[in-house]
This record gives sequence, structure tokens and C-alpha cells, in this order.
Amino acid sequence: MDPSLNPDPASPSDSISFQPPDQSWSNLTLPTTANSIFGLVSIGFTPRIAHYIFQMYSRYKDHSCSSPEAINYDFLSFIHGHIIQVNLWTFSRLSNAEKMKKLGIRKEISDAILDERFRGVFGTQSLEYWIEDTIRINYATLLRLQDQVDDQETDLGYEGYLERCIVPESLSEAEDGYTTLYKALSSTEPLFLEDGTLDISSLTSPRGNDFNYFQSAIYLSPQRSVAENFRQYISIRCPYASTLLLKINIPNALLVSLQSEELCYGEHWKQFIWHCKNKTPLPQHLRYLGRADLIKGHICTKPPAQFARLEHTDLKTGVSKSDVFVLDDGEKGVQWCFNEDRFRGLMTGLRGGVHIEVFEPLSCVGI
Repeated sequence: MDPSLNPDPASPSDSISFQPPDQSWSNLTLPTTANSIFGLVSIGFTPRIAHYIFQMYSRYKDHSCSSPEAINYDFLSFIHGHIIQVNLWTFSRLSNAEKMKKLGIRKEISDAILDERFRGVFGTQSLEYWIEDTIRINYATLLRLQDQVDDQETDLGYEGYLERCIVPESLSEAEDGYTTLYKALSSTEPLFLEDGTLDISSLTSPRGNDFNYFQSAIYLSPQRSVAENFRQYISIRCPYASTLLLKINIPNALLVSLQSEELCYGEHWKQFIWHCKNKTPLPQHLRYLGRADLIKGHICTKPPAQFARLEHTDLKTGVSKSDVFVLDDGEKGVQWCFNEDRFRGLMTGLRGGVHIEVFEPLSCVGI
């Protein structure tokens, strides 16, 4: 959300200026409503495409929606309907940058999504996923900023984030007998339920990722640096959003009760990921992985679209060591994939094991 943008004259909304004290930017211009042309520009679209999306929304929106939540969900559905066009054949011969330009994504958003420093993180999901994720976080951040301006608050979601959550008393570092796992999130995620327990749904990944071919799963990493890479990628794509580094300390006694498998780079790694990303049934020799409660293995950075184009017989040469996530120190990135139901069981009644580090928006600290 660029504070220098001016409202599109065709937008039905005006704008207001909010000047938070002790911040590095001087003037943040917000639309009076997020569901407007200027709102769409603010979250990442060019004025021309923002006008088009809003025109479609105005013509076909669901008039039965009465609550703000339902109205916002309906608005997001029109945004989603526009973004998924990136998968049409007319986009297939374009580069990722050209695809986003044709889709009407502002250049600074496109440049952030394709930032070479995070090429490994980018490769873990599709281009559609990263566009949707960026726009969704920017939209949620815009709604939060508007609420805070309306309430005459000066906090932009950094200092006040934890005050809006019921955070269990936590262990800052793993103690003996515990394993610490990490995950990066934006502050727009509702992490805790009213009773103070972790909202598992905020951590869930749908089927079709590296290690879950038929049901949703929870992905965490034992390496803080892996989660930090993902967190920084959120911050550059969504510079007005606070980011979180979630640390979960799980008793080793609970972990050993799980049926776990290790899956390092190799032929089984290639084959299993191919089946997971294509959501196809597992052959006999891989079914032991489908029965696991927890799979520990290397992170794949080959984009899903490239995996989808590979025939199973091409895996031996079509996937290589260069498709494994590698950290700056040369260490391979590792992920732990939990069966969602078993993870919920692990977390039931577990208090004092969740710790959150909150990072202020990149726009507050500069790049």
C-alpha cells in the first residue's frame, strides 16, 4: 500500500490521511473504504485493473450479504476470480513478471514477489498462491489500519498485536525434553482462540504441498533460519503488515508417540512430492509415507507448475539437488509435516509451549 498514491477520481470513496507519531513515514493515505477502487489500488492493483474489478463487483455482488465479514468475503471472491486468470493458457508463454503485469499487479508488488533473494521461498508455491497471499494480507492489513484510525489509535498492528490475543505464558527457548519448531506468519492471522489455545486452522496447509497428497497438514521447521526466510518474504511483499515468528515447544515424549518417517533428497523424495503436488494415489512402495503422522524432510523449491509438467518417468533427470531449499550457510532446509488430526491431538492441553516474536512492519523500519 503505497502512501504516495492518490485516489482514482472514478472511485466512490474519498481518502483520509493518518499521521502516526514516531513512525518513519510522514503521511499514510488510506481509502475511507477498502472495498473501492482506491482500496484495490492500495492493496496492489493498477488503477485500470482496480477500476475493472470494482466494476465487476458493483454489477454482480451478492446483495444478500449483510454483515461486514460477509461483504468483505464477497469482495475478496471477485479479487480471487480475477487472480486465477493467471492459470489460463493465454498466460502460459509469459514470464512471471509479464503475467503479473497483464494481471494488473503494481510493479513494486511484482518486484517484491519475484525478489531474487527469496527465490527458494517463491519456488515452494505457485505464482497464483503468492499473488493471492500478498493481496489477502494487504487487504486484511488495510482493514486493520482503517479500524485503528476510526478508533483514533496510533498503533499500526505491531505493539498492539499481542494485546488483541490471549497469549499463553510461553517458553522463550526450548528446555530439556522439548523440541522447538518454527513458522512464519503475518499478524493478520487469528492465532489464538478465546480460551487462549492455539488456533490450529491458522497453521494449516491444504493438500497438494510437498508431503501431503490427500489431506491438510501442518508444516513447521526445526530451523529458525528457514522460518525467518519465509517471514522476511512476507515483510517485503506486505510492508505495512507486522510479521510473526511462531515458536512451539513440543515435549519429546509426545513426539516419540507419533509414527514418523524421514524423507531426504533422493528418488523416494522426488516421487512422493510428485504424487503429492499432483494429488494422485500413492504406489505401493510409497504408501508407508501416506500412513505417517509426521514426515521430516527437505523442502522442495521446484515450482508446482514445473512439477505438474513432468511425467513420472522424467523425475530422475527432471528434478535435481538444485531443487532443494538451501540456506545462506549452505545447509539444506528441513520441514516437518504433521498430520493435522495428530497435531491437534499433540496440542490439546499443551500450555506454556507457544512463543511469538512480533516484528514491526517493514515500512516502520525501512528496507
